Amino acid sequence: MGVSHITPEANSEILRQISGFYPTPATVVDMMLARLAPLQFGQSALEPSAGRGDIADRLQAHIDSVTVVEPHPVLAELLVAKGYSPIVGKFEDYVPHRQFDRIAMNPPFARGLDMEHVRRAFSMLAFGGVLVALMNDGTQAGDSTREQRASFEDWVCAEPLISKFEVERISSSLLLTSENLRPSHIPVKLFTLHKRGTEAVADGL
Repeated sequence: MGVSHITPEANSEILRQISGFYPTPATVVDMMLARLAPLQFGQSALEPSAGRGDIADRLQAHIDSVTVVEPHPVLAELLVAKGYSPIVGKFEDYVPHRQFDRIAMNPPFARGLDMEHVRRAFSMLAFGGVLVALMNDGTQAGDSTREQRASFEDWVCAEPLISKFEVERISSSLLLTSENLRPSHIPVKLFTLHKRGTEAVADGL
Protein backbone atom coordinates (compact mmCIF):
# COMPACT_ATOMS: atom_id res chain seq x y z
CA MET A 1 0.00 0.00 0.00
CA GLY A 2 1.44 3.37 -1.01
CA VAL A 3 1.97 6.20 1.45
CA SER A 4 -0.67 8.29 -0.30
CA HIS A 5 -3.31 5.65 0.53
CA ILE A 6 -2.87 5.36 4.29
CA THR A 7 -4.24 7.45 7.14
CA PRO A 8 -2.88 10.99 7.60
CA GLU A 9 -1.54 10.06 11.05
CA ALA A 10 0.41 7.07 9.74
CA ASN A 11 1.48 9.11 6.74
CA SER A 12 2.99 11.78 8.99
CA GLU A 13 4.86 9.19 11.02
CA ILE A 14 6.35 7.68 7.85
CA LEU A 15 7.50 11.12 6.69
CA ARG A 16 9.12 11.89 10.06
CA GLN A 17 11.27 8.79 9.66
CA ILE A 18 12.76 9.85 6.33
CA SER A 19 16.37 10.81 6.97
CA GLY A 20 17.17 14.39 6.06
CA PHE A 21 13.55 15.33 5.30
CA TYR A 22 12.69 18.67 6.89
CA PRO A 23 9.68 20.32 5.19
CA THR A 24 9.93 24.05 4.61
CA PRO A 25 7.70 25.94 7.09
CA ALA A 26 4.89 27.95 5.48
CA THR A 27 6.24 31.25 6.82
CA VAL A 28 9.63 30.56 5.26
CA VAL A 29 7.96 29.67 1.95
CA ASP A 30 6.23 33.06 2.12
CA MET A 31 9.63 34.71 2.48
CA MET A 32 11.03 32.72 -0.43
CA LEU A 33 8.19 33.68 -2.75
CA ALA A 34 8.57 37.34 -1.81
CA ARG A 35 12.23 37.24 -2.83
CA LEU A 36 11.40 35.50 -6.10
CA ALA A 37 8.91 38.21 -7.05
CA PRO A 38 7.66 39.13 -9.52
CA LEU A 39 6.12 35.71 -10.20
CA GLN A 40 3.88 35.35 -13.24
CA PHE A 41 2.45 32.77 -15.59
CA GLY A 42 4.73 32.11 -18.52
CA GLN A 43 7.75 31.74 -16.26
CA SER A 44 9.35 28.38 -15.48
CA ALA A 45 10.42 27.25 -12.02
CA LEU A 46 12.49 24.45 -10.51
CA GLU A 47 12.42 22.89 -7.05
CA PRO A 48 15.51 20.63 -6.94
CA SER A 49 14.73 18.79 -3.67
CA ALA A 50 10.96 18.91 -3.73
CA GLY A 51 10.12 16.70 -0.76
CA ARG A 52 6.33 16.53 -0.53
CA GLY A 53 5.96 19.72 -2.60
CA ASP A 54 5.57 22.43 0.04
CA ILE A 55 7.38 25.01 -2.08
CA ALA A 56 6.21 23.73 -5.48
CA ASP A 57 2.56 23.85 -4.42
CA ARG A 58 2.87 27.55 -3.68
CA LEU A 59 4.80 28.27 -6.86
CA GLN A 60 2.06 26.63 -8.93
CA ALA A 61 -0.37 29.33 -7.82
CA HIS A 62 1.75 31.86 -9.73
CA ILE A 63 3.75 29.91 -12.34
CA ASP A 64 2.31 27.39 -14.79
CA SER A 65 5.51 25.37 -15.28
CA VAL A 66 7.11 23.88 -12.14
CA THR A 67 9.71 21.10 -12.46
CA VAL A 68 10.34 19.00 -9.35
CA VAL A 69 13.24 16.67 -8.56
CA GLU A 70 13.07 14.25 -5.61
CA PRO A 71 15.24 11.19 -4.86
CA HIS A 72 13.15 9.51 -2.16
CA PRO A 73 10.50 7.14 -3.60
CA VAL A 74 7.96 7.79 -0.83
CA LEU A 75 8.13 11.55 -1.34
CA ALA A 76 8.11 11.10 -5.11
CA GLU A 77 4.91 9.07 -4.74
CA LEU A 78 3.31 11.93 -2.82
CA LEU A 79 4.28 14.32 -5.61
CA VAL A 80 2.70 12.03 -8.22
CA ALA A 81 -0.49 11.89 -6.13
CA LYS A 82 -0.57 15.70 -6.24
CA GLY A 83 -0.37 15.69 -10.03
CA TYR A 84 3.34 16.32 -10.53
CA SER A 85 5.62 14.30 -12.81
CA PRO A 86 8.74 14.31 -10.63
CA ILE A 87 12.22 13.52 -11.85
CA VAL A 88 13.02 10.72 -9.40
CA GLY A 89 16.71 10.76 -8.56
CA LYS A 90 19.48 12.78 -6.97
CA PHE A 91 19.77 16.40 -8.02
CA GLU A 92 23.48 15.79 -8.57
CA ASP A 93 22.50 13.51 -11.47
CA TYR A 94 19.73 15.67 -12.93
CA VAL A 95 20.38 16.96 -16.46
CA PRO A 96 17.89 19.71 -17.38
CA HIS A 97 16.64 20.35 -20.89
CA ARG A 98 15.93 24.01 -20.24
CA GLN A 99 16.89 26.99 -18.11
CA PHE A 100 14.56 28.17 -15.34
CA ASP A 101 13.38 31.69 -14.55
CA ARG A 102 12.98 30.96 -10.85
CA ILE A 103 14.53 28.34 -8.57
CA ALA A 104 13.40 27.76 -4.98
CA MET A 105 15.12 25.13 -2.90
CA ASN A 106 15.53 23.56 0.53
CA PRO A 107 18.50 21.29 -0.24
CA PRO A 108 20.06 18.65 2.02
CA PHE A 109 22.60 20.09 4.47
CA ALA A 110 24.66 16.97 5.19
CA ARG A 111 28.29 17.07 4.02
CA GLY A 112 27.88 20.56 2.59
CA LEU A 113 25.46 19.39 -0.09
CA ASP A 114 23.45 22.60 0.24
CA MET A 115 26.38 24.58 -1.19
CA GLU A 116 26.98 22.04 -3.95
CA HIS A 117 23.29 22.06 -4.88
CA VAL A 118 23.07 25.86 -4.95
CA ARG A 119 26.07 26.14 -7.25
CA ARG A 120 24.64 23.48 -9.54
CA ALA A 121 21.18 25.04 -9.54
CA PHE A 122 22.62 28.46 -10.43
CA SER A 123 23.99 26.95 -13.65
CA MET A 124 20.38 26.07 -14.54
CA LEU A 125 19.07 29.57 -13.87
CA ALA A 126 18.07 31.64 -16.90
CA PHE A 127 19.61 35.06 -17.51
CA GLY A 128 17.79 37.60 -15.37
CA GLY A 129 16.50 34.82 -13.10
CA VAL A 130 16.37 34.56 -9.31
CA LEU A 131 17.32 31.66 -7.04
CA VAL A 132 16.42 31.45 -3.37
CA ALA A 133 17.66 28.68 -1.06
CA LEU A 134 17.28 27.72 2.58
CA MET A 135 20.82 26.88 3.69
CA ASN A 136 22.82 25.89 6.73
CA ASP A 137 24.26 29.08 8.22
CA GLY A 138 27.62 27.33 8.68
CA THR A 139 27.70 27.16 12.46
CA GLN A 140 26.49 23.55 12.87
CA ALA A 141 29.50 21.30 13.39
CA GLY A 142 29.81 18.34 11.05
CA ASP A 143 27.56 19.51 8.21
CA SER A 144 30.33 21.11 6.14
CA THR A 145 34.03 21.81 6.31
CA ARG A 146 35.76 25.16 6.57
CA GLU A 147 37.23 24.53 3.13
CA GLN A 148 33.77 23.94 1.62
CA ARG A 149 32.43 27.16 3.11
CA ALA A 150 35.44 29.14 1.95
CA SER A 151 35.15 27.71 -1.55
CA PHE A 152 31.46 28.61 -1.71
CA GLU A 153 32.09 32.17 -0.51
CA ASP A 154 34.88 32.57 -3.07
CA TRP A 155 32.52 31.37 -5.81
CA VAL A 156 29.79 33.83 -4.82
CA CYS A 157 32.24 36.72 -4.87
CA ALA A 158 33.98 35.71 -8.10
CA GLU A 159 31.12 34.36 -10.27
CA PRO A 160 30.63 37.05 -12.96
CA LEU A 161 27.03 36.02 -13.70
CA ILE A 162 25.88 36.86 -10.16
CA SER A 163 24.56 40.41 -10.22
CA LYS A 164 23.42 40.50 -6.59
CA PHE A 165 23.15 38.23 -3.56
CA GLU A 166 21.43 38.55 -0.21
CA VAL A 167 21.89 36.58 3.02
CA GLU A 168 19.28 36.61 5.78
CA ARG A 169 19.43 34.56 8.95
CA ILE A 170 16.15 32.86 9.80
CA SER A 171 14.80 33.07 13.33
CA SER A 172 14.78 29.68 15.03
CA SER A 173 11.20 30.38 16.13
CA LEU A 174 10.06 29.92 12.52
CA LEU A 175 11.49 26.39 12.46
CA LEU A 176 10.11 25.26 15.80
CA THR A 177 6.43 26.15 15.45
CA SER A 178 3.87 23.51 16.37
CA GLU A 179 2.50 23.14 12.83
CA ASN A 180 5.86 21.98 11.47
CA LEU A 181 5.84 18.27 10.65
CA ARG A 182 9.47 18.00 11.72
CA PRO A 183 10.80 21.01 13.69
CA SER A 184 14.50 21.70 13.33
CA HIS A 185 17.09 23.25 15.66
CA ILE A 186 19.68 23.71 12.90
CA PRO A 187 20.56 27.41 12.39
CA VAL A 188 19.64 28.40 8.84
CA LYS A 189 19.77 31.34 6.46
CA LEU A 190 17.87 32.40 3.38
CA PHE A 191 20.24 32.91 0.46
CA THR A 192 19.09 34.77 -2.67
CA LEU A 193 21.03 34.97 -5.93
CA HIS A 194 20.22 37.17 -8.94
CA LYS A 195 21.64 36.25 -12.34
CA ARG A 196 22.66 38.93 -14.79
CA GLY A 197 20.36 39.62 -17.71
CA THR A 198 21.28 38.94 -21.31
CA GLU A 199 21.94 42.63 -21.99
CA ALA A 200 24.51 42.87 -19.20
CA VAL A 201 26.21 39.70 -20.38
CA ALA A 202 26.30 40.95 -23.97
CA ASP A 203 27.90 44.19 -22.78
CA GLY A 204 30.53 42.23 -20.90
CA LEU A 205 29.46 43.55 -17.49
